[in-house]
Amino acid sequence: MKINTYELVLDNDTKHGCLRLKESVPYKGEYLSEPSKIAEMVKEIFHVDEMADEFAYLIAFNNRMKVLGVFEIGHGTGNACLLDARGIFMRAVYTGASYVVLVHSHPSGDTSPSRQDREITEKIHNAGELIGIPLMDHIIVGSKGYMSFHEKGLL
Repeated sequence: MKINTYELVLDNDTKHGCLRLKESVPYKGEYLSEPSKIAEMVKEIFHVDEMADEFAYLIAFNNRMKVLGVFEIGHGTGNACLLDARGIFMRAVYTGASYVVLVHSHPSGDTSPSRQDREITEKIHNAGELIGIPLMDHIIVGSKGYMSFHEKGLL
């Protein structure tokens, strides 16, 4: 499979948003159906476990859980990263996503979710349910492993 990363840009003529392919990276396997596989992929391709700042990614999936695209949706500081529901779902709609997964890094290595992590997960989950593109998981990746909201029963 190829992991395609995209950015949302403005079309020069219409000034409407459109996707631009940023990078296409070959990756083993056909599907990323488990949180552990998603965490492994973001470590291998984006090296989030080595970054000093928090990074956040949106992974858009089709109805068979095949990756449609990956977006960097946030680059924060050493302990915070702002996420925007509108921006997340604009990207999901442009890819034709059936499901989305959020992934973000904790440079400290501690993958325990903060209060802000829990709040934004609930907000994105509710927005996804409303528009019909469910948030399947929110995965926090650190140097010592990962934490899945889905696996912990927090979604």
